[in-house]
Amino acid sequence: ICLETHTWHANRFQMIDKWGYKIPYYLNDKSHKASNNGETKYCLLQDIYY
Repeated sequence: ICLETHTWHANRFQMIDKWGYKIPYYLNDKSHKASNNGETKYCLLQDIYY
């Protein structure tokens, strides 16, 4: 059984089968690679003000 948000989560997370459902397990963190490439080639800024 898949959750209603399965497609959204499947694009962003590794999915596992648990309790008869496919649930998100951990993030496919693609942003680290992009930020590391930007950091080595260009300048990287981070806004930490919330």
